[in-house]
Amino acid sequence: MKFLKKNNLEPNSRLFGIIIALIVAIVVTTHVSQAGAALSLDNYVETVDISVQDGTTQPKGYLVKQDTVDNVLTQLDYQLYGEDTVNKGLEEIVEKGDLLSITRVSRETIVEKQEIASPVTYEYSDSVAKGGTIQQGTPGEITNTYEVVYQNSKAVEKTLILSKKTVKETTTVISKGKKPIIVSYLPSSQEVAAGIKSFTGILTYYGGDCAGCSGYAASGLSLSPTTGVNYSNTALLQYQGGSYYCLAADPSIPFGTIVKIENHNLSLNSTIYGIVVDRGGAITGTHFDIYYGSKANPYFTGGTSYNTKFTIVSYGSGSRNFWR
Repeated sequence: MKFLKKNNLEPNSRLFGIIIALIVAIVVTTHVSQAGAALSLDNYVETVDISVQDGTTQPKGYLVKQDTVDNVLTQLDYQLYGEDTVNKGLEEIVEKGDLLSITRVSRETIVEKQEIASPVTYEYSDSVAKGGTIQQGTPGEITNTYEVVYQNSKAVEKTLILSKKTVKETTTVISKGKKPIIVSYLPSSQEVAAGIKSFTGILTYYGGDCAGCSGYAASGLSLSPTTGVNYSNTALLQYQGGSYYCLAADPSIPFGTIVKIENHNLSLNSTIYGIVVDRGGAITGTHFDIYYGSKANPYFTGGTSYNTKFTIVSYGSGSRNFWR
């Protein structure tokens, strides 16, 4: 009996040793595992939430390891081409909450047509009524070539690189009606009496300070550059109840002749009346010269008119002193 008890004690001791050894092994393994985990934390890279918007598409969210913008876009299969840009530097590190916005840039050459209107001129015609078309012109055409820059499919820049006229325009001619019969000579007193009173000619203007001017008209009237007509401080001569602008005219037109003037270029009423008081070496035929004060202080302004209508209202006496 004692022998059996002794034998039973020996196996139990062996088992106890095994258990102790297992416990030690577990402790050692746990320690080694914890040490490995600590080593792994030393190389840990944080992940962050970001969004990427490619052109006009809606932003997409991603969970990525912190890295450069360039590397993150490459890992997410976003490729940049040509002039494409990103709102953040490619070498910058992405941060939590970043929105990486890609702008897609492209260029295109386009061609546009531009119409050139037919120019219009006016001519006299015996066969086409006034305002009618003598010749119908055609429009021309210019071809323009542009380079257009797009950002996210929206045009942001348009540059003209070539312009060429591809179709030449032709002129449209409109009728002015029949050409009027123009009296190219001065009507005589007999013709005036017979009803021929109007003719066309040239109207120029001069001041009392013009080259060769003395401040007095050929009729003795004062045409001063400072005090006007007979010291009135105006360009008008008061004569027999009327007010008249002073004219230099062809010697065949007597002093005191009253002339109606229309279609002029002066800053006066459309119809004015003048009286012949002066002569001039270059004033011949249907050419009249009107006194306007002085070059520095004109009483009115304007320009030479070559198609002025003159109508003789009445012939003067021809006396140099008619105005006195």
